[in-house]
Parts: sequence; C-alpha cells; structure tokens
Amino acid sequence: MTESGAIHVPLDAITLKAVVSELNEALIGAKVDKIHQPDQQTAVLSLRLPRGAARLLVSTGASPRICLTGEKIENPTSPPMFCMLLRKHLTGAKIRAFSQPGLERIVHIEFDTLDELGDPSKRTLTAELIGRQANLILQGADGRIIDCVRRVDLSARERRQVLPGMFYRPPESRGRVDFRTISRQELRSVLQPLDGGVPDEKRLSSLFMGLSPLVARELLFRASEKGGDQLDALIDELSELSERIGRDAFSPVMLVKADGVAPLDYSFMEISQYGSAVLQKRCRSFSEMLDEFYLEKERAERRKKRFHELNRLVSTAQERKARKLALQEEEYMRATDREKLKKYGDLLMAGLHLAEKGVDKVRLPDFYVEGAPEIEVPLDKKLSPQQNAQRYYKNYSRMKNAEAALKMQIGQTERELLYLESVADELERAETASELQDIREELLQSGYLKDKAPKKTAKKPASFCTRPFEYRTSDGFPVLAGRNNRQNEELTLKTAAKGDLWFHTQKIPGSHVILVCDGKTPSDKAKSEAAMIAAYHSRASASARVPVDYTQVRFVKKLPGGKCGMVTYKNFETAIVTPDEKIIGKLKK
Repeated sequence: MTESGAIHVPLDAITLKAVVSELNEALIGAKVDKIHQPDQQTAVLSLRLPRGAARLLVSTGASPRICLTGEKIENPTSPPMFCMLLRKHLTGAKIRAFSQPGLERIVHIEFDTLDELGDPSKRTLTAELIGRQANLILQGADGRIIDCVRRVDLSARERRQVLPGMFYRPPESRGRVDFRTISRQELRSVLQPLDGGVPDEKRLSSLFMGLSPLVARELLFRASEKGGDQLDALIDELSELSERIGRDAFSPVMLVKADGVAPLDYSFMEISQYGSAVLQKRCRSFSEMLDEFYLEKERAERRKKRFHELNRLVSTAQERKARKLALQEEEYMRATDREKLKKYGDLLMAGLHLAEKGVDKVRLPDFYVEGAPEIEVPLDKKLSPQQNAQRYYKNYSRMKNAEAALKMQIGQTERELLYLESVADELERAETASELQDIREELLQSGYLKDKAPKKTAKKPASFCTRPFEYRTSDGFPVLAGRNNRQNEELTLKTAAKGDLWFHTQKIPGSHVILVCDGKTPSDKAKSEAAMIAAYHSRASASARVPVDYTQVRFVKKLPGGKCGMVTYKNFETAIVTPDEKIIGKLKK
C-alpha cells in the first residue's frame, strides 16, 4: 500500500471570515440538541432548526477548523469531561451569533441560555484556530473562563494564561498590518523598505493579516502577469482583495490533482498560479468544501496509520517465525546426526576399562571402522564412564523421538511464514480503509492481533467490509478475485461451484481467482484472461511470464491445520502469462 502523508493546510483568516458569514446566515436561532466529543480536540454540536437538523464541527486538532459537517463521526463510549461540561451549559441553548475579531483565526459563538436559576444568561464558546496553539474555550456571561480544551499556565512558556476562573484575553497580535484599513500610499510605505523590490510569498504573508502562503503566492503571480511596475501591480491586487472582502465576494474552491481525486488545497477565490496542472473544484458552500477536504485528509491519515500498525505487526511476526524456524532447523540437524551419540555410548561401554573418572575426554578404538582407529570421545568430568555412556544413550533416544516432532513443527512454522507473507502481500495491495479493516479482522481471527474489547459472549466473525473484485472475460465469463485470505477462503470453499475453475499464481502470494463457468466450457481465451487476472492480483503483478496454476474447484481443499485461505490442490495445469493493466482494466466491471 503506497500512501502519501496527509497535508495539513491551515485555515486562513479570510476563508474563516467567509465561513463565519455563511454560518451566521444558516445557524442563527439554531437550538443545541446534543453535544459529542469524538476526540479530545473535536466537538460536534447537533443543532435543530425549523427547516431541519445540522451538525456543527469545531476542531482544534492537527487541522483546526469550524464548519457544518455531514459526516457521521464515531463517538467514544465515555464522553470526556469537557464534553460533559459543554452539555451542562449549552444543551438547549440557542445560537445568537458568530463573530470574528478582525482578520484573526478566532471565532466567538454566542449562545442564549438559562442559568441554574432559570434566568436568561449568555455563554460564549471561543474557537482559537491558531495552529499548535489552537484551543476551545467556554466562557460565562461575565467573560470568565469556565473551562477549555487546552489549559495554559505560566509553565507552558506562554505569555497568556488560559485557566478556569480567569477572564478571557485574546492571543497577542503578531504585529501584522490589516491591509484593508490602510491607503495605497501606506501600503507602498509598508512594502518599500524592501529595497524597492517585491516581497516573496513568505515575507508578504508575514507583513499582512489574513494572507496565507497560497493567497500571497497568488497575488504575486497575478501581479507578475499584469507586467509593468510590479510593486504597483501588487498594491492593485491587495486593493482588489480588500474590496472583495468588503463585499463578502467569496467563492469556495477546492484544488485537486489533475486526476480529479486527491485534494491539495482550498481557497475563497479562484487560483490561477498552477495553470492546468491543478483542477479547481467549485463547492456549494465553504462548509462542504472544508468538510470534504479535511475528512478526506483525515481518512488518508487514518489509513496510513492503520496500514503501518498492521504492517509492523506482520513484519514482527515474520521475524519471530523466521528465528523460530532457524532454531527448529538447527535442532533438527542435531537430531538427524544422533547416530554419533549411540556410537559414543557403544564405544564407552566396550572400553570402560580404558576410561577414567574426572577426565573430559578419552581415546577409544572405533570398532565401527575397519582397522579400529582410535577416536576421541568427549566426557563429562562429573560423571563416571558408565554414566557418560548412559547419558549418550539417553540423548540418542531423545533426539530420535524429537526428529518426528521437529519435522512437524518445522512444517507448521513454514506454513505460518507463508501465511504471513500472503498477508504482507494483501497489505501492499490494499487501497482503502475497508480493505485494511478486513485484513485486521483476519489477523484477529488468526490470533496475531488481540481484540482489546471485553469478551462478553462468543461472537461470529465480522462480515466483510468489501466485495471481491469482479471482472468479465471478453467472451462473457464472470471472474471473481478475493481481496484477502478470508475472502479467498469464502470465495473458493463456499461461493464457487465445484465445476468452476480456480486460479492462483504458482508458489507466489496472491488472490484466489474463480472463473465462473455455470456448466459451460470456458474458452482458452477466457482461461488466459482469468490467469492474467490472478497474476495481476499477486506479488508478481509487475513481472513477465508469471506461472499460474488452475484446476476445477472440486480439486481444491483447505490445507489441514493451515491458516485462513491456505489450500492444497491437484489435477492442475499451468499457464504462463504477463499481466497487462490496460487489458485487465477493460475486463473489470
């Protein structure tokens, strides 16, 4: 599985202004019905409106944001303490207003509610969406902090304390200029100290409030496209942006890769700096844009995290089994060399009169060899010659009995290594969270992963999150390919008919592939395409001339004592194929 890490794009102040304007239009008068806290940094307020329900998400985690969400987020069984506090103060409250101070990444949500005596009161939930310092702070009617997600005291090396009982103070401004409030001449004076040149994106975003690196880059790009004096052109762009903000002329635009799938960034206006390399997806609202963008990024992050967890588990199990196999094979080699032990015992019994107690070796004639040359026999000083001989006989008997057991254990360990290799191949080919969940369930059933949930009653194996891959040969025969070992076993031993054809790469981890015959005789072309599909869904997908065995399903049996998906088969033929992604893409349903 190949996945790039999630890109944490900060929510800039101008986009936040557009979000606040949108929320004011949509949620004024909304009543708080329920409050959940899926994790320590995220609060979700379920709201009731005359026209229906809505959910407001406020996150102060890796991707700070506030927006309406349509995603159903899983909640913990026990709500955090801050969640219980929010429920106490805000359940039943009505939203009065959303406000943003200047071009700061701060949102105040004001609520009308009732106090403990039933008198009208006010609560304010402040979302400070400022990177690592992000915080969610609940204040009373007098402006005192009731509590917050991230408590800050003097030991945190911050100038501002955020603790229950203190009056709320906003974070200190970083000294940047609000370009909306100054004239063109003042804009020029701010920019001119840069030796008459034009600042780069980093410098520009550090000079003015609200300018993210993306927007700063866009302004510089547009100024360069105009030609002429670049400083004048940049001032023109800043003035136009100021006028746009004043009119609330915002447009939610998501930037996606040219394949139209992976989200890269977003903005409140069209972005032209990337040309045709990046597509611009218009969204119906800023909430929809933020919800889609960050949830997809968080899904990718969770997939990546789950992949690495499972991959580490499988790799560790493989290393342990490999060490175990090496020890077993070493022990087996000693067991197969046991005749020397019996020989030493025989020689000692025949030459007891030549051996003395207290020595660590003795030279005795070897009557098993013609001419009876003398050989050296090791001894234990603490034992008598007769006791040494008895020890050799005892070790010989033990090794004789151990050989058969070791042979069985080695076979079992080799099968487990093959199974783990197949799971590692599944992980490498998994593309979605559902596929990873199926693999996780398989590892749970196989005993390689322990279920942390308390066991109340024996439960049935979880159903599959995914379906097998479905294809149709060019002459109309359905083909199914399992995504993991559980699915392979289900497909081969339960779903497929006895007369269907079963395909699998020869001695290479991969999917079980079923060519559904429905009582018909498949053509050579259908068999060749099914073999190609089997090669494609295997570790040899990038190889040429891949051997693929195939036989009727009736000749495929579960390997006795084997792990999930491990089978044995007979009466097979072998096809040599080279997987072609274009051909397989055309066959996929």
